[in-house]
Amino acid sequence: MALGEILPHERQRYCYSHGSVFTLDSLERRQGEFQLQYSSKCGRYERGDKSKGFSTIPGWKTGAFHYEGISNIGSEEKILQNGDVQHEGKAFVAWKFDFGAFRVNAGKIKCLSHPSVQWRLFTRIEPTGNPWNTHFTGTHHLGDVRGASFLILTAIFPTHKPTDGIPSILKEGYDACHLFKVCVNLERHQQPVDKGNDLSAAAMTNDIDKIEEFLQADYCLDDLTALNSEGDTALHVAFKCRSNEMGIHLIQKYPELKGVVNKNSEKPWSSASKKMKRLVETYKFEDTQEQREEYNEKRSVGYDLRNDRDIGKDAIGHDYYAKGIANALFSTRLPTPLTLGIFGPWGSGKTFLLKRLRTTMKGMASGYRTKRAKVWSELKLLFRIIFFYPPPPKMNFKTKEMDFIFVTFNAWEFAGCDCLWAGLVTKLVSKVESYAGYWKTRFFRIVAKESELKWRKQKDSSLKPRKTFGIPNFVWIIIVLIILVIAVVLAALIGTGTLVYTSENFNSTGNSTASGDGPLETGLIAIEGALATVLGGAVIINIRNVGNGVMTFSRSQKAKIEGMINKPDMHSKLGFMASVKKEVLIAARLVSWISRYREVPIRILITVDDLDRCNRKKAVEVIEAITVLLSDEYCPFICVLAVDPRIISQAIEENLGKVAKNAYLTGHEYLKKFIQVTCCIPPMSTRSKMKFLEHLKEEARTKQDIEDSSDVVEEDEDGDIEEAKKPSWTALRNAAEITTRPFRCWSGNDSTDLTEVVVDDNSYMEDLLHELHDKNVLYYMSGNPRTIKRVFNLLCLTAHMATVRGGPKFLPRDMVLWTVLVDQWPYRTNQMIHCIEDNIQRQELGIQAEKIKPSMKLKEVMKLVKDRLQRPKDWQMLMALDSDPEMLVRFLTHEMKDFEIRDTMEIMHHTPHLDQSILFSISHAQACNID
Repeated sequence: MALGEILPHERQRYCYSHGSVFTLDSLERRQGEFQLQYSSKCGRYERGDKSKGFSTIPGWKTGAFHYEGISNIGSEEKILQNGDVQHEGKAFVAWKFDFGAFRVNAGKIKCLSHPSVQWRLFTRIEPTGNPWNTHFTGTHHLGDVRGASFLILTAIFPTHKPTDGIPSILKEGYDACHLFKVCVNLERHQQPVDKGNDLSAAAMTNDIDKIEEFLQADYCLDDLTALNSEGDTALHVAFKCRSNEMGIHLIQKYPELKGVVNKNSEKPWSSASKKMKRLVETYKFEDTQEQREEYNEKRSVGYDLRNDRDIGKDAIGHDYYAKGIANALFSTRLPTPLTLGIFGPWGSGKTFLLKRLRTTMKGMASGYRTKRAKVWSELKLLFRIIFFYPPPPKMNFKTKEMDFIFVTFNAWEFAGCDCLWAGLVTKLVSKVESYAGYWKTRFFRIVAKESELKWRKQKDSSLKPRKTFGIPNFVWIIIVLIILVIAVVLAALIGTGTLVYTSENFNSTGNSTASGDGPLETGLIAIEGALATVLGGAVIINIRNVGNGVMTFSRSQKAKIEGMINKPDMHSKLGFMASVKKEVLIAARLVSWISRYREVPIRILITVDDLDRCNRKKAVEVIEAITVLLSDEYCPFICVLAVDPRIISQAIEENLGKVAKNAYLTGHEYLKKFIQVTCCIPPMSTRSKMKFLEHLKEEARTKQDIEDSSDVVEEDEDGDIEEAKKPSWTALRNAAEITTRPFRCWSGNDSTDLTEVVVDDNSYMEDLLHELHDKNVLYYMSGNPRTIKRVFNLLCLTAHMATVRGGPKFLPRDMVLWTVLVDQWPYRTNQMIHCIEDNIQRQELGIQAEKIKPSMKLKEVMKLVKDRLQRPKDWQMLMALDSDPEMLVRFLTHEMKDFEIRDTMEIMHHTPHLDQSILFSISHAQACNID
């Protein structure tokens, strides 16, 4: 090749190289010697003097994709700058040795002599900068390139096809001692251009530690503005060579470098990638080294993390379902008992829907309520409860007014109990007693008999008094009271001497005598004794009933049921369920009586939530208890069960065992028989997701200037919102000022200079949420409020980490897309990461691997992963973690079409929610398959 002809990878000294780049380490700088050899037998680099002990470097660790550079560069249509096609379509690999401020004094390069390879050496002669190159075989001495500060060695394979993979002489185990040996003696130069070369070499290899070592030992901060032999500063080189971490590090620590231009008057990031250029132009960076060492300052990103609690407002359309169900249940002619099922996966908003349902029905009940109970009316009701039999149930009321007793049962709160369904019963009876009142509940439990608790529809709806010996009990009570009053009065009169019978007896002398022991007093005492005997005998005869009544009156139903359950093995004894059901019927009968007395239908609305989070066996027991205890005819129960049908149906099938399998019955059929009305929550539409995200942003925004009263929300014991205080006009105005943010957009033309804007600490988080709010992104997220909230928290955490780190390292769009990818498809994402890392490791060891390179798109990596996913032993439970796989292909093809492997390898280390345990499971599975 004639002098002056330059290959593409030789055109610039500091560029993003396809080959491996080596710079001087501290020992080599002190000794002024550089020695390096590549061992084909071991598939590794050996650096240093063998007699003094050399260090080994895997091929991958030295820089870019060493082996992939062969097929990649070999596929170029033109190689020579002047159009010479001598090596067109030929594969080759290059090594660059950059000595920085040192220059070649003497040395040699010894290369393997083989017919399949041609060797070429290139450099520039200082100080003229003229290019120099030569072809050689065997050994070449470096006397003719004395003064050069870098060398580029190229191995060209004229007959090798890129499709054949790695040339044999580069593979590990090839029968040759070394592919090449480089021995160079160096001397130090102190020209300004050499300072620039030294710092630029460290910037090119992204070696932050080395450049900091230079600044502490050999150079000062002003030397960072020195131009190298190409006319660029170290910051220019960092962005040009895609050493983005180095570029951001220099901007953070030395922000004045942003204003230094090169010989062509270009800004440092003029040659950076499009993404990096946008990042540097848009956001500010600062040094956070002191903060990392002693972090004691709060740095806000404008938003706070959110927990799993609902945001209070309906942003997902559940109000339509809540109001629709409330309208259906708010009917005076609604037959009971009734069971309604709300089906939806975890995080779909079932708990929020139940809360909105209760709030809506409370509002409707209070809106139709026309009168309040008076004291005299309640006393009259108490009298009827004690002395009259319960009236038959009434199903049709001539009124629009209704009342509800709300029983909220969160099964997860009782998950540790042996008898989970007992928590539902205790909550039920406790709510009924709270609604009916202490006295009415306790007296009804005393007088109610088991025969009265059965629901019978009678033609005669008049009240029937309780009788004893054919006489109404209230008459007996009146008689007893009268007798008791008489006895007390007589005892009082006799005791005080007020009532005394006197008879005058005259003696023979004519004097009279008075005596108190006459027949009348004796008779009164006898009457009093008889009354005491009758009352005492009645008490003695009914001592057992009196004792039971006292115990019943002093002990609540809740305490009684808890005492029954806490007895050892009580729930397995015969009649235990019947005893519990009796208590439930007492509560239901009492509510029915109150409803009949007030002429207002009263329904007991029982909401059961989080049952699908409990033990499967206990969850089935709760369903069976609801079927047994709350299913009696005319009982005023409306049970709303919010569950994930996938889990509950499987739990039912496991409980039925072979019976269901042999009869071809499924858990879904069982639920259809048990539940009369089914309401399935559909996935959120893209519009609903956008609305929910807007409300979430409003609720999560850091409220620094808003008055505390605007955040006060009052809730009842069930967690339902009663009334929220409205914020003042001042608070609303302050909130509007906080929510106002500058809007930025970027031009698609990379050549256009981007306008610098002044941004605050919250700008990155605002831009993350702006990208997340894009309907093209929300479309790929599962229609689940919990998913959106989780991604919001992840972005909030990412913004906090970027703030502490001194500035963002990735564009908002890329970070949002990557966050959604890892969250929605964790298993397949880890499969792609494992595929990349596995191929990197194989290339380091010289083992045959898939043809990947840094510029390969992530969608192409997914095609390589598909074969691994189709294996039957490939951890099916982990595959269930992912959303729709077809949506993943579309997501990678359309939204992440420009996402490359190099982007993945950088961003994965800044991903807080990347589950390494999945990656470990994948690696373990592949190791088992290899074995």
